Amino acid sequence: KTAKNKPVVRGTKVGGVYDGSVEIWTSPFIKQAAGEFNRGKPTGLWTFWDDDGTKIVEVTYIDGMFSGGVTMWNPVASGPLSKGKLKFRGAFIDGDWSGSAVSYYADGKVRSERVYQGGVICDAFVTDIQGKALPPEEARKVADEDERIDNAFVDALDAYICRWVK
Repeated sequence: KTAKNKPVVRGTKVGGVYDGSVEIWTSPFIKQAAGEFNRGKPTGLWTFWDDDGTKIVEVTYIDGMFSGGVTMWNPVASGPLSKGKLKFRGAFIDGDWSGSAVSYYADGKVRSERVYQGGVICDAFVTDIQGKALPPEEARKVADEDERIDNAFVDALDAYICRWVK
């Protein structure tokens, strides 16, 4: 980490707020996040990396709000066989999940799919590691828990940006 464990933010401030390309570095050699700001609000594609440089998330913003695609990959901590493999793909519209949100096992097989309408889960499909479908009631429980975890994760990414890019 950098001196005092405070990341270094590289970008241009206009009128006291970031505007344009921004990078957040936790050391001279470790870029943690990069994206664009428009008048102090994240916009466009933001990319995040773990400490070994493995890309772990791409998320899209419009005017400071999640809107567009979200893709997650397994971090280095998941182990050498999983590192960098697709973990999740979904999308937001105006801050709400929209359409299909799909998570994957490390071997690339689909683990679960949450289907959204109006920001609310309307259907869920989940398979165990052998590919056997779980009953609808169990699938819904897994989907609800996955949504909670995914929301906490993207909210943490957003908080990270807001914390260091003031």
